[in-house]
Amino acid sequence: MSKVRILIVEDEGINAMATKGRLEDLGYEVTGIVASGEEAIEISKKELPDLILMDIKLEGEMTGIEAAEIINEKFNIPVVYLTAHSDPATLEQAKESVQQGYIVKPPDEKDLAIAIECALYRDKVERQKTRDRELLISELSSSLEKEITERVMTEQRLERMAKFDDLTELLKRESSILHLVMLLKIAKKHKTKVALLMVGLDDFKMINETLGHEAGDLILKQSAGIFKTCLRSSDSFEVVSDKEMNGLNALGRWGSDEFMLNLASITDVRDVEVVIKRIINAFETPFVINGKEYHISCNIGAAIYPDDCFDADSLIKYADIALAKAKSSNRVKYKFFSHEMSNEAVRQLRLKNDLRKAIENTELFLMYQPQVDLGAGRIIGMEALVRWKHGEYDFVPPSEFISIAEQDPDLMMRIGEWILYQACKQAKTWQNLDLPPVLIAVNVSPIQLLHPDFAGTVKRILNQTVLSPEYLDIEITESHLINDTDKAIDHLKLLSEIGVSISIDDFGKGYSSFSHIKNLPAKQIKIDMEFVRGICVNCNNEKVTRAIISMAHELDFNSLAEGIEQPEQALLLKNIKCMRGQGYLFSKPLSADAATELLGKGVVYRISE
Repeated sequence: MSKVRILIVEDEGINAMATKGRLEDLGYEVTGIVASGEEAIEISKKELPDLILMDIKLEGEMTGIEAAEIINEKFNIPVVYLTAHSDPATLEQAKESVQQGYIVKPPDEKDLAIAIECALYRDKVERQKTRDRELLISELSSSLEKEITERVMTEQRLERMAKFDDLTELLKRESSILHLVMLLKIAKKHKTKVALLMVGLDDFKMINETLGHEAGDLILKQSAGIFKTCLRSSDSFEVVSDKEMNGLNALGRWGSDEFMLNLASITDVRDVEVVIKRIINAFETPFVINGKEYHISCNIGAAIYPDDCFDADSLIKYADIALAKAKSSNRVKYKFFSHEMSNEAVRQLRLKNDLRKAIENTELFLMYQPQVDLGAGRIIGMEALVRWKHGEYDFVPPSEFISIAEQDPDLMMRIGEWILYQACKQAKTWQNLDLPPVLIAVNVSPIQLLHPDFAGTVKRILNQTVLSPEYLDIEITESHLINDTDKAIDHLKLLSEIGVSISIDDFGKGYSSFSHIKNLPAKQIKIDMEFVRGICVNCNNEKVTRAIISMAHELDFNSLAEGIEQPEQALLLKNIKCMRGQGYLFSKPLSADAATELLGKGVVYRISE
């Protein structure tokens, strides 16, 4: 059998001679040594070697990669790169070019033999010479054959790792983008539509930080399973004649808690909405982690090709904008992109960036709304309400900028701590003015509530402001107790033990309602204003309100009705034994100076029978 003839392309003479010696020791024939890509092309034309060992960095204007591509195209000779540059960028460039492998200098004989035999093996397979392949494998030693097999399997594993996320087994971000680009080309050819869905998980960061990364990983894996179930094979929305359309729907992991769904061959956007609703409904079933249930919902943003745009980058951008819009909505869990959203997205991005500097720029400030004893008409508390006066957009609604802050837990913790400090400081200022001492109520975010050092932060601020704990009322929104109720209760108990009051805000709106109330160390229930607003005209509102007040009395809780605007509402609430009230009937939110003046009056409203 004739020896394998190998051409060495290497511009360093010592390395070239060393490689030549190793090749000859291995039984290969070296047909020549050249130092440039131009020479390699010329010798290849004359000698037609069986294989070329090509250095990537060469003398002259042509790189080894450029020379390899020309040689492969003209003479179909396999090339193995021989290079000292093992950085990821160089290896990626080599992998993407036309070649049969690479090996890092200086190679030992064993690595050199494996690389050469693998390259020759692949070349024979590509030429579909099965007999030559079998002959080659039989001539290899059993140990060498095993190493070749392992190397091929390793390359296959690496290829899969490059494309798929290890945890969820979904496409990685880059692979999802490439898949989308392919879908758009096919859709253009077949004149169909493509839908891109961006899915974001609610409260995932909070779960990850409070329960740990193992729990977070379980949420992600279970979420991937939900997507796979919801995106059925039957959701290839149109059957076309071209076989390239088969099974082109794809799922990908876009970020830590976001996913990308590519839906192919769509003719009716209503079919996309069917899939979206299927996903949202599936997330209504709680996740089970370590035997406990956790409610994780999702938001979805959708963009459609070619209705919204014609390229992948824009489609991704628009689906992301729609997702952000869905997240900011209190009711709708999904949004289809509209071009009106673009201006809103610019505004949201500006607000997010400016909110980080709002404290330092003294753009945030507190207003205070009195809480009144319905029997005596005197002020018994003040709720601190944060406001933001933006330089360009004037006053930004709290519901908007708090929602933005909660997307960044660190930012929310900073703002929440600032609010708590300023509120406690103001309460102490009122006491120093010999005004009647009142509770200062502060609503906290679930991000604050579930933070491991939440109780410690509250204690530190009370010490800094020299405010006695009995004058602080921490308000928690009922719906925020759904996830990790036990941890929330533990943190609240730590505060209750030192004398801090706990109030449950917006009671009646959340999912848990009465299920956890008996275990909370709360002293007060705040009845949501939706019940109060229609209490005089809707008998059901009155019945629900009566039930909440009765339950509060049974549990020895105070009851406070929010959103009182009319004297009739105040009178009815007083008559059904509601103890406290808050709303524009008594006072709108006031500046610190105006609140100080109001506190000096004592009685602010007497309810007439």
